[in-house]
Amino acid sequence: MLEQQTGPMALSIALISFLALIDHGIIFKQIKQVIVISMSVLILYGNITQTLVDQEAMRQGKIAAENISKGIVATLSIRGMYDPHKYYAVIGSVNKSPLFYPSQIYGRANTYAKTAGDWWGVGGEQLNEYSWMGIYRHLLNINLPLCATEDYIRLSNSEEYQNMPLFPAEGSIIEVDGIILIKVS
Repeated sequence: MLEQQTGPMALSIALISFLALIDHGIIFKQIKQVIVISMSVLILYGNITQTLVDQEAMRQGKIAAENISKGIVATLSIRGMYDPHKYYAVIGSVNKSPLFYPSQIYGRANTYAKTAGDWWGVGGEQLNEYSWMGIYRHLLNINLPLCATEDYIRLSNSEEYQNMPLFPAEGSIIEVDGIILIKVS
């Protein structure tokens, strides 16, 4: 699947340029105009359709990220584990959570448009950490202090983390070395 919805345009520019340079009479000019207009309409239709698919995937990912994040905070509060003076490590991608149910549209979206998608952990633990920080601080306006990057990396590679079940299962939230560890995926 193309990662850029405008990818085919590069090929169409060469074809349109070629057609513009050739001149074989009135009938060819009419055929040329039909081809250029048809290609333009198809490209526009493809771009609009893919943009709508990408926007829907972003909406679905955002809703899932919000709901899972709120569920984590609610669970912390119920278990008496929320303290604005403690540090937290939320590890994992929303789209790999058992709570996330992607639609067919989400699957057809470009990778970069999949909010909470596969790219989430590509940059390593730091991108994962920054993603959760953005959700809690900027999207939900919830004070959930995240641990230092070094702790985040250490915890995500720890045996404790590897043996934890996924949130919301019992045992998916534990305290390790004074840091509350939540395993999303």
